[in-house]
Amino acid sequence: MVIDSVGYSYSESEDSTVENEERAICGSADTMKNVVCYSSSSDEDKTMVAKAKAVMRTQRTREDNAIVTCTAWLWGNQGHIISNNHCFSSQEMVDAAKFEFDVQTTGCSDDCAFATCPVGKTLVGKDNVKFIKSNATLDYSVMQITNDAASYVNSYGYLQIRSTAPTKGEEIYIPQQPKGGPKKITKTQDDADSQAALVLNLDFSIAVAGVTFNHLIAYSADTEVGSSGAPVMSREDNSVVGLHRIGDCNNAATPSNQLISALQAIVSGNDGIKTA
Repeated sequence: MVIDSVGYSYSESEDSTVENEERAICGSADTMKNVVCYSSSSDEDKTMVAKAKAVMRTQRTREDNAIVTCTAWLWGNQGHIISNNHCFSSQEMVDAAKFEFDVQTTGCSDDCAFATCPVGKTLVGKDNVKFIKSNATLDYSVMQITNDAASYVNSYGYLQIRSTAPTKGEEIYIPQQPKGGPKKITKTQDDADSQAALVLNLDFSIAVAGVTFNHLIAYSADTEVGSSGAPVMSREDNSVVGLHRIGDCNNAATPSNQLISALQAIVSGNDGIKTA
């Protein structure tokens, strides 16, 4: 099996790497931590852990039998799932995928690989998840659980997207599934793991394969291959202020106000919008 540029896939012989990976660890130290590391810390950290329950690993088998992983999350109380367009852009891709909850370690210093991480619950995409819409420019994908959505929402909770844009200097954290391994949270932006991760730029542009994407938010919080689709969360109100999509230190996301403008036209009655 091989690595794909949109996510991570596991090789039985060895872990592979990507030369042109679009998500990045910034600096010399990886400051992402297993979710459980924050479960007995401050109330703020415990809230981060609770919100991270809604974040899942996705794995999708391509036509060449490579397995590609991304990050996704439950949005609102109707079983909608959000990820990136470059992870899911058709029903066929959803049908070839599994959506896996509670992929995480039991100990703070524990580690596991794609094939060895414990999985709490697996939702098979085919006949259970409906593809609704995706957009390449904003790099979002919207799906919805069609069978017993309430049980997933009740078990794992859901996230809300802020109706307004994030602010420059706003403190953030990112729950994610890097390398298709255990769920981790990053909340700092320096190698010493002491400076809170911040939104550094509100109008960031980056070129990928000859295409320039504009009006993104940028930050230096660590991410990795497989983190595509992760929610960028505000530490102030625990709402989603960005959809992580790319990185080169600056890492970058589609901002919440752009997401809401697009998503409101797609679904109605979804309790997934955080208003001021």
